[in-house]
Amino acid sequence: MVSSKEKLSLFSLAKRRPYRLVLVSGILLAASFPPSPLNFFIYVAFMPLMVLFEKGIVADHAIEDGIFLPFKRIVIVLWRLLSMQFLWRKNFRWSAVMHYETHEISGNAQLFRYSYATFFIWNALCCYWLMLTALGASNITEGMVNAVAGVLAIALNPLLMAVPLQFQARLRRFLAPEWASLALIVFWLAFEYLHLNWELSWPWLTLGNAMSYHPALIQYAEYTGVLGISAQILLVNWLAYVGLRWLHRKVVVGGILLTLAVGVFAFPLLLNGPLTDPARPALQAIGQLKVRMIQPNVDPYAKGDELTPEQRISRYTRIILSQPLDSHRIIILPEKAIAQPLEPRTMLKGRMLSPLWDIVDSFQVEILTGLEDFEDFDDTIEAPISARENYRLVDGKRQLVYSDHYNSAWIINASRSTQVYRKGRLVPMVERVPFLRGLRWLKFLRIDPAKGMLSYGRPDSLILLPTLDSIPTNVLICYESAFGDHTRQKTAMGAQWIAMITNDGWWRQSSGYIQHAGMSIIRAIENRRTLARCANNGRSMIVDATGQTSQVSDWGTEALIDADIPLYDYQTYYVRNGDYIGVIACWLSAVLIAISWVLRLLSKKKPPLGPIA
Repeated sequence: MVSSKEKLSLFSLAKRRPYRLVLVSGILLAASFPPSPLNFFIYVAFMPLMVLFEKGIVADHAIEDGIFLPFKRIVIVLWRLLSMQFLWRKNFRWSAVMHYETHEISGNAQLFRYSYATFFIWNALCCYWLMLTALGASNITEGMVNAVAGVLAIALNPLLMAVPLQFQARLRRFLAPEWASLALIVFWLAFEYLHLNWELSWPWLTLGNAMSYHPALIQYAEYTGVLGISAQILLVNWLAYVGLRWLHRKVVVGGILLTLAVGVFAFPLLLNGPLTDPARPALQAIGQLKVRMIQPNVDPYAKGDELTPEQRISRYTRIILSQPLDSHRIIILPEKAIAQPLEPRTMLKGRMLSPLWDIVDSFQVEILTGLEDFEDFDDTIEAPISARENYRLVDGKRQLVYSDHYNSAWIINASRSTQVYRKGRLVPMVERVPFLRGLRWLKFLRIDPAKGMLSYGRPDSLILLPTLDSIPTNVLICYESAFGDHTRQKTAMGAQWIAMITNDGWWRQSSGYIQHAGMSIIRAIENRRTLARCANNGRSMIVDATGQTSQVSDWGTEALIDADIPLYDYQTYYVRNGDYIGVIACWLSAVLIAISWVLRLLSKKKPPLGPIA
C-alpha cells in the first residue's frame, strides 16, 4: 500500500499521474515570462520534466494514452481520406477507413508526448498574441500568412523544444538519473544556440529572457550572453532536482545540494555591485548624444485612406515640435514610420518628406526613421529570389521589373545621404519565406515560392549608420533585438550606442510588447551600451549600460522622450567572443550522442541472462 507521504512525492506522482507534472511544468514555464511577476519559477520549472524522464518512471513499452490518441486518430484518418486509401487498400474499404486501433508505443515516444505537451502549454500561454496579427489583417492573404506564422510558432516550436529531451531519453538507459539530467543542460543549450541561427528561428522563449526585468541578477551576461543566463537557470533546476532525489536517501546530502542550488541562484547578486561599479572601464563614457524619441501611437491596422503617409508625417512633426528643439540632436522615429515604400533616388525629393527636411534644415538636427525601401532589377539582371514582380513606366512604356523590398532605417541629415541600414533578421513567414534561397530551383517549374508572401530582401552584410559627428550607431529593427550575436557583431564593428526601432502595435495590448521590450535590457547589458528604444506604440524607453530603464512610455499613448545618452567604446567579453557557450554545448552534445550510440550498440551485443538455478 502506498503511504500518504509517497503519494505526495513527485516521483510517485510521475508514475501514477504523469500529465499532472506535465501541466505543472508547462504552467511554471509560462508563469516565468513577463509580464508575469512570477519570473523566479523558471528556476524550478524543469524539475517535473527531469523527474518524468528518470529511468523506470515510464516503461520501455506503453499503450497509447488517451490524451494524444484522439489527435493522432484525426491526423491518420484525414491522411487516409486525402490519399484515398479507401479505394486502393483493402483494409480501409468504406467505413473501415475511419477505424483506428490503439497501438503499443515505445517509452521514448511516450516521453516525447509528455515533453511536447509541456512545451505546447508554455508556448500557447506565452505567445498567444501571435494570432492577433491575423485578426487585424487588411486582406485574406495577409491574414492567412499571419495565422500560419502564428500556428507554426506555437505548434512547431514545442516540437523542436522536445528534441533535446529525446536525446536525454536515450541516455537515461545507460546513465544514472543525475548524470542523464545533467546532459539535458548541454542538449538544451545546444538547441537554443542552433535555434538562434537558422531560417526558422524563434528565440522568443530562450530561457534567459525570463529574467530580462531583473538586471541585478543578470549582470554577468556581459561575459556569457543570454545563453549564460539559460545555463544558470538550468543548473539551479538540476541541483534542486538532484537534491530532492537525495532527500529520500540521505537528508544531509540532499540538504547540501539544495543549499548549493540556492547559492547558484543568489551568486549573481554578489556580482551585481562589482559589475555595475561606475569606475569600471566598461562603464566609462567617452561622450554623450542628445536624443529625442517620438512614440506617435499610430494604429498599424488603420487603412490607407484613414491615415495617409502625409498625415502620419504631419503627426510626427507636430509631436517633434511640441517642445523646444535643440540643435545637434538626433530625433528617432519608429519602425516603418514612413509608410510609403521609397527607393534611394526618390528619398531626397518629393513633397511627402518635405516637413521632415524642413526640421532638419531649420534646427540642424538629424532624424533616424524606419521605412521600407526597394531596389529595382530589370529583366536583363537576375533578381534576388525575394524580389516581387512590378511594373514601371520607362520612356512612357510599361515595363516589367522586379523589386526587392527591405525593412530599413535611414538617417535624414543635411549631407543628403541615402545610405540605409537593412534589417537582417526577418520574422519567418511574416517577413520572409524560410529557406527561400534554397527554393530557387522551383522557378524552373514555373513556381514562384515567394509569390503572394511578400518576402523581404535580406542584406549581404551588416553596416553601422553614422550619425551626428560621425558617431557609429548600432540600429536594431524590431525582431533583431531577440538576437544577441547579431547585436554584438555590430558593437564589435565600433558602434557606440544602440538605436532600437519597432512597431509593437501589431500585437495589441498583450504580453508581446512587454516581453519584446525586456530583450532590449539584456542587449544593453551584453554590449554595455546605452539603448534608446523607440516604439510606434507599446513601450519606448531608455536603457542604460547596466540594464536600468528610464522614461518608460505607456501603451496606447503619444510620447516624446528627451535624453542625453552616454556613449561607450569598451568591448565586453561577450562582444569579443559571441555565443561561445552555445558552440561548446554543440560539441559536447555531439560527444554525448556518440557515447549514447556506442552504449546502445554494446548493450545489444550482451548475451541474455540464463535461467536462475
